[in-house]
Amino acid sequence: MDFNRRLNSLRQRRAFTDSASTGVALDSVNGSLSKSLNESFESYEGLKESTGIKYVVGAMAPVSKRGTEISKSEGQRVANSLIKSLETRNENVTSVLQGSVALNIHIKGASDVDMLIVERDTLFVERPHVRSTAYVAASDSRSLLQIIKDIRKKSEIILPENFPAANIVNNDKSIAMDGGSLRVPVDIVPAVWFDGIDYQRTRSQADRGIKIFSKSDDAFITNFPFKHIEEVNLKDSRYSGNVKCVIRLLKTLVSDMDETDKKIGKGLSSYDLTALAFHMGDRLNVPVYQRVALVLRVEDFFTFLIGAPEYRNSLSVPNGTRKIFDTPARLPALVLIRNELRELSLSIAKEIEPWNTTIDTSILERRIVADTVFD
Repeated sequence: MDFNRRLNSLRQRRAFTDSASTGVALDSVNGSLSKSLNESFESYEGLKESTGIKYVVGAMAPVSKRGTEISKSEGQRVANSLIKSLETRNENVTSVLQGSVALNIHIKGASDVDMLIVERDTLFVERPHVRSTAYVAASDSRSLLQIIKDIRKKSEIILPENFPAANIVNNDKSIAMDGGSLRVPVDIVPAVWFDGIDYQRTRSQADRGIKIFSKSDDAFITNFPFKHIEEVNLKDSRYSGNVKCVIRLLKTLVSDMDETDKKIGKGLSSYDLTALAFHMGDRLNVPVYQRVALVLRVEDFFTFLIGAPEYRNSLSVPNGTRKIFDTPARLPALVLIRNELRELSLSIAKEIEPWNTTIDTSILERRIVADTVFD
């Protein structure tokens, strides 16, 4: 593996370069040109280690707090602008952050931000109601489907008005935005609340569902993004942050593939890779100063999955909404990423002991690296 090339790719991807500072176009309604926040040096680069270990440690470490804060604030800025304009058009909505930035498993300094735009006044309630007095009839005479279609249609008009210099693409389930005064790409996702039986019992935000509008189907898709976040956070806490380290590593490996392999590797989405790391169990049980061993642990897990189709096909995503391997494209991606992990472990072992005629990857299990880069 060319670790110098990969380190350079990692550095460029993780640096936060304010895209709005590279041009002169400004959104007339929202904000002004921002300063560059390009963070050109991170602590993993200062490690007195081989380039391969630097690459692995950097790939596992979280993006800088400043870059993450900027991503969150930009998502909220766009959402606030849209909410204010929707209110003038008689739509009462709120915003909620979801996705990789919310979980801190993003691998880019300027990471895409997913913002749910959720109808406030009317929602889906699963029957039979746990408490019959908990809900009252909606005052809006429109159907929920019509409400969300109206919110989507109005949003498609408002966002170009509020952000005239931005590039805006109307996708099936979201409105994607970048450029102009936006320092990071933002996805706006119209949705309505879904209060299932579990949420009615617990009133815990983690149990609350959403229904996202799909334009192509003219229908809703149910999901539980907050349960996903809670389950991953709980598992990550149990294993001292190692779940998120593995997720970032896997996402980085896919990002650094050549374009041909990347098309195959993306058969497992970021969401799927998160689910696979979630299911690694006690393979995740390594000290923070020996996290290089996670390369071997996840390789071993993927090898096991390849050879155990019945177990592999039984695995669900953390919120239980679907099986991980629910399409044929996911298995070739698993094999490709496993092979990439194997090449990574062999390359690092060879770097550590270049004099050894036999490559012994178990040396990664014993390798100690300062953990300060993961803070």
